[in-house]
Amino acid sequence: MKIRHLTTLFLGLLLIGLVSCEYVTIEPNDVVLPDEPVSFATQVAPVFVNAGCTGCHSGGNAPDLRADKSYNSLTTGNYVNVSDPASSEIVMKINSGHGTSNTISATDKALLLKWIEEGANNN
Repeated sequence: MKIRHLTTLFLGLLLIGLVSCEYVTIEPNDVVLPDEPVSFATQVAPVFVNAGCTGCHSGGNAPDLRADKSYNSLTTGNYVNVSDPASSEIVMKINSGHGTSNTISATDKALLLKWIEEGANNN
């Protein structure tokens, strides 16, 4: 009798598990980057302000991501690695879902990476 109840319970749980599975296909975002060099002042610095990063990173928490402070804070604080741009701490933070980074678009994330790949110039 116990075996019959356990078998019924197992089959019921198995059936519930099978019908509750749902798969969602995530389509990648198409990112189109400009052919010209990325400008830190007009394309990268505004990303942090627009995404709300400056709510926490405005002098109290490093790096300081206010528009007039972000370049020096990122480049002197070891948040940028021009030898291996993808391993830059700022790139890893915005790709890991840190803070408000989920409000940064795929295009803006790619612009930041391209800026570092181009040598992280103060332009």
